[in-house]
Amino acid sequence: MAASPPLNAVDVFRQIVRLLAWLDRIEQRLLALYADRLVAAAQFEPSQMLVLNQQEEALQSELRQLKPKRAEVLKAAQRLGLKCPDLKSLLLGLGAFVNDSGGISLHDLQTTTAWLRRVETLGRDLQRQVWTNWHVIQRGHRELLELRGMLAGQSKAAVATGAASVSGRNPRGGGGVLLDAKV
Repeated sequence: MAASPPLNAVDVFRQIVRLLAWLDRIEQRLLALYADRLVAAAQFEPSQMLVLNQQEEALQSELRQLKPKRAEVLKAAQRLGLKCPDLKSLLLGLGAFVNDSGGISLHDLQTTTAWLRRVETLGRDLQRQVWTNWHVIQRGHRELLELRGMLAGQSKAAVATGAASVSGRNPRGGGGVLLDAKV
């Protein structure tokens, strides 16, 4: 991204394209990371989870860098007389600057608008993926705590196995009971 603010509609358009390229790349990487995290959680690989957490933090840092750049583009658009609250409405406003003689071509504007819709869809997919990851990890954490409690002999609920029922406490007072059961 250029350090100086855009001076005309074509510059603003180019900055939007760069923002979308950056955002698209980050979102794709986050989607892949969250898919890998689900696999790591399912296979109980804590070391892989730590690596993925570090990668996620780096990608989130990149995302935070986009926010001020987006604000710069919107301010530049305001200087052009386009008061737009977001990039989508800004792209619509840039339609007034479409021409084939060195300006913004209609094809480029339509392609970029479609790209923006794709990035928005990726954003919604990311929200779902984050929610899924959170839910799976929370559930796994809760189940591990319950298992730890059973192993430590602190389970209050009886665990049934076949026709017999085991309270989860070792009657000899030496810890918990481990049962062969599917979780």
